[in-house]
Amino acid sequence: MKKYINLIVLAILIAILGIQYNIIRHKNNDILISKQNESYYKDTLIITKNKAKELEFQRSTLVLSKGDLESANSKLYSELQKEKGKVIYLSTANANIQNTEPIVLNNMQIKYPDNIIGLAWMYDTTYSENNSRLIAGETKFKIIDSTTIDDRGTRIVSDNMSMHLVTGLTEEDKKLKIFIRSDFPGFSITKLDGAIIDPQKSDIIKSFFPKKKWGIGPSITLGLDNNLKPAISVGISVSYNIINF
Repeated sequence: MKKYINLIVLAILIAILGIQYNIIRHKNNDILISKQNESYYKDTLIITKNKAKELEFQRSTLVLSKGDLESANSKLYSELQKEKGKVIYLSTANANIQNTEPIVLNNMQIKYPDNIIGLAWMYDTTYSENNSRLIAGETKFKIIDSTTIDDRGTRIVSDNMSMHLVTGLTEEDKKLKIFIRSDFPGFSITKLDGAIIDPQKSDIIKSFFPKKKWGIGPSITLGLDNNLKPAISVGISVSYNIINF
């Protein structure tokens, strides 16, 4: 009888250890997420270079639930409310384009009745693949006399900009960071925010990474011994899961 009691106690201890292990594992996950979110509030927008020596704008991202996003970042939350389905990742950015060199345009003079003159101009250039700028218009004025000009204003007839952007998530310094880059001349980011929202609740993501069927670990079983008496068996087992929860 004492032997069975010892086995039962041992089985209970193993079960308790398993429960404690799961509790510790979840606490460690919470700590990692807490550190990630802490880095979001501490880090600022930085400019760095990738392996190709291209400028990138980076900042740590939030990792939280949809319910916590409202209090953590109300602007991201308001953008989230506009989307359909389960949003896994959301980011916003404020971009700026600043020309570093003057733009010189050639004007084409057009004469109209009543001494009105038009200067048609166009700026059409391709900086690189998928990066271009087109703006065209006409400035009109009327010559009253040798010293007086009546300005008739400027009309923009074409205004188009094509910009190539690359954005994503990267693991750096044990943190998740969002990045944006573009080779459009004068491109820069003045503000960058992002959040990963409940990724563990996405059925689609789970389907991409199914749980392993095979496993190995301690086992506790209740059965009968050679004398057909109740017995507890403790050991190591290899298992195959038909259904995962």
